[in-house]
Amino acid sequence: MKITKALIQRYHLGQCTAEESAMVEHWLDNEEAEQSFPDELNLKTVEDKGWKKISERFGLDEVPVQQKVFRIPKIWSLAAAVLLVFSVAVVYIANRQVAPDPSAQQVYREIRALEGQKLSVTLPDGTLVQLNSESVLRFPTSFASNSRMVTFKGEAFFKVAKDASRPFSIKTKDTRLTVLGTRFNLRAYETETQSSVVVEEGRVRFSSNQSKDSLELIAGQRGVFTGTGKMQWTAVNTAKHLAWKDNELVFDDSRLGDIVQTLERWYGVDIEIKNAALKAERYSGQFQQPDLKTVLESLAFAIKFNYRLKDGVYHISP
Repeated sequence: MKITKALIQRYHLGQCTAEESAMVEHWLDNEEAEQSFPDELNLKTVEDKGWKKISERFGLDEVPVQQKVFRIPKIWSLAAAVLLVFSVAVVYIANRQVAPDPSAQQVYREIRALEGQKLSVTLPDGTLVQLNSESVLRFPTSFASNSRMVTFKGEAFFKVAKDASRPFSIKTKDTRLTVLGTRFNLRAYETETQSSVVVEEGRVRFSSNQSKDSLELIAGQRGVFTGTGKMQWTAVNTAKHLAWKDNELVFDDSRLGDIVQTLERWYGVDIEIKNAALKAERYSGQFQQPDLKTVLESLAFAIKFNYRLKDGVYHISP
C-alpha cells in the first residue's frame, strides 16, 4: 500500500482501518519519510503534544490549535516538520503573526519533461511555464518575500506574473535571467553550446554567469550567450521561436546535426549521422503537428540522403 495524500487525510480524520493506521504511523517514524512525503499535503490541525515538539524546534507560539487533532507518533523528520509549519500557517501564523524560523530549510519541487513530452506548470506566484522536451525546472514551494528564484535547463516559455517587489530570476548553467513581469522563451540545453532568450512581451536582463556582461532585451529581440562567453542580440520573428508550444516544428536555415537533436527530443528516438559533411547541410521548413516519418522524408528529399531504421535507431547516410 502506498502512502498518499488521501491516506494521510483519512488518518487525520480517524477514518483509517487498523492496518492503514499502523502503516501510516510506521511511515511517520521512518527516516525515509523525508524523501517520500506527499506533495502539497494540507494538514490544518495537530494535537498539543505534537505541536509542542514542532514549536520547540522552530521557536513558535506553543498555544495549540483548538480543533480535532492529528496524532503525531514521534518527532517528524525536518522536511515533514517544515511542511506542517506551512500547512498551519493560514490559521496560525496569520492570526497570531508568528513568523517561521528563517533558518528552516526551504522545500523544493522539480518538474521534468521527458523525451517526446511537453508539460505545463503554474508556480506558487501564478507564473505559467510551458516546458519543451528534455527540460527540468526546479523551484521552491513558497517564494521568498523579496525575490523569486528558479533553476532551469532545457527549453521553456515563461509567462511571469507581475510583482514589482519581487524580481523573478532564472538561473541556468551559464546564464541568469531577471524580470518583473513578461513573456519570453528560454533555451538552455546543457548539450548545446549556446543559450538564448526570445522576448515576446516586456523587458528582461540576460546575464552571463562567467562575467559582468549582460543584455537588456525588449519584445522582438533575441539574446544569445555563445560557447565562447560572448553575448549578442538580434531582432527576430518571435513566432518562429515560440512555435514549438503549438506542436509546430520550424527550421530556419538549420544544420541537419541540430535538426536531428530536436527530432530526438520531440519523438524520443535515436538518430545517427556518421557523415560530418551531411551534418553540416542546412534546411528550412515548417511542420504543423507532424509525425516523424513525414519530417524525415521531407528532409531526405531536400538534402538528398537515405535513412533506415535498424535495431531501434534511425541511420542517416548520403
